[in-house]
Amino acid sequence: MPIDRDPGQPLPADLPAPGSRRRFLRQVLRLAGPYWNCERRAKVRAATLVLFLLTLAQVGLTVWGNYWNRALFDALEQRIAEDIRIATEVAIALVHGEPIERAGSAVRFRQIVRD
Repeated sequence: MPIDRDPGQPLPADLPAPGSRRRFLRQVLRLAGPYWNCERRAKVRAATLVLFLLTLAQVGLTVWGNYWNRALFDALEQRIAEDIRIATEVAIALVHGEPIERAGSAVRFRQIVRD
């Protein structure tokens, strides 16, 4: 007696091996595909792009902070006043930039979830 199954579902032999990257991507697309292709797809895709760009910005600020940290401690070690002043100015930019980026990411995420 045949097993009832959804005709859209692939047979187990058609699936990539468990734990493979290809299987993971297929599962993500199966889960998110209807959402990305709904009647509000332009807004959904734009929100996904904004979230991706905000994530890249957050990673970029973290990397920039690490470079700043190295420059500051090199300047402190060598007692170079001009480099310490520049590192302090960069720190001010980091302190003001990162919370703004995080707040923007949180606000945008709440808008996505609410809509």
